Amino acid sequence: MAVVTISREIYSEGSYIGEKVAEGLGYHFVSKNGIEKIFLEHGLVEFGKVYESIEGFWTRFDDMRSTTIEFLKQVILALANHGNVVIVGRGAFAVLGAFADVLNVRVQAPLPFRVKRAMEKRGGSVPETEG
Repeated sequence: MAVVTISREIYSEGSYIGEKVAEGLGYHFVSKNGIEKIFLEHGLVEFGKVYESIEGFWTRFDDMRSTTIEFLKQVILALANHGNVVIVGRGAFAVLGAFADVLNVRVQAPLPFRVKRAMEKRGGSVPETEG
């Protein structure tokens, strides 16, 4: 079971890097979209809404949230069991943390780079800097 997990800072290009790593190794690439597709195939249509929500005190007791998180863990374990996979995000590094044959990678980028990427993606202009 060869697995690479990639966690990343927002706008650090971690997903792009993950795609290229998977391509180079001949592995399957799984991102949020791939996991969301698996959830939809199993009738859990609220994945995006539940996963992206901020956990407050009362949401800890929400059965749908618990079910979603538990199913997410099972999906990540199944993907890892399949092997030869690069999994981006979704806490895969934590779920697979005890496995010896998993490489966990953290992608970071300087703040100015991430701000520039955010502005480009959102259609804003990036101010020029002097110097």
